[in-house]
Amino acid sequence: MPLPFLRSLRSRLLLLFAALALGPLATVGLLDYPRSRQMIRALIIAQTDTLARRAAASVADRYAVVRSDILLISENAEVQQLFRTLARGDSSAIRGARRDADDYLQSVWRLVGPSYYTAELTDARGVRLWFAVGDTSSEIPDRLSAINEPLRDLESNRFVGALALAPRSTALWSRDLFQCASLVVLARLSTPCTTRRASRRM
Repeated sequence: MPLPFLRSLRSRLLLLFAALALGPLATVGLLDYPRSRQMIRALIIAQTDTLARRAAASVADRYAVVRSDILLISENAEVQQLFRTLARGDSSAIRGARRDADDYLQSVWRLVGPSYYTAELTDARGVRLWFAVGDTSSEIPDRLSAINEPLRDLESNRFVGALALAPRSTALWSRDLFQCASLVVLARLSTPCTTRRASRRM
């Protein structure tokens, strides 16, 4: 039994025209939806991968600066001479070597100190030879993440001590880099699991 509103020819014609008009649109929409979704996923993956590579390159560049500071502190003539003098055990020579090393390290620290909370130089037994604090106007965190670098004699390659540097967050991460990393995390979290698996395969 036909529905009441379909009894008239006019209603049937309107329904037919509506079906003819909306049917193709619905079909195109259903067929195009998976492709559009894949395009959006691919766009998110490409953008977040670009941001991630940019962040990684920036961190690598900043760590290269930290690495150069480590070499500047540990592989200079004054510090190397101090370790060699300590190995010989000549007390009078040790005093002079420590004075020369301290003068050099203080001059270096005036240049690189703003990038670090603390720096500590120790001998092979862990005895502190030199210690410096960065900007005293800012509070030092209770727990510091320090970069510990073993030191070797450049002539004999023998282990002679260690250098511990506690870099400030700004030494490795800039504000722009924090924002960039946040965008990557948010984009990854908002992307479905299938998209994240696809990004790892790419």
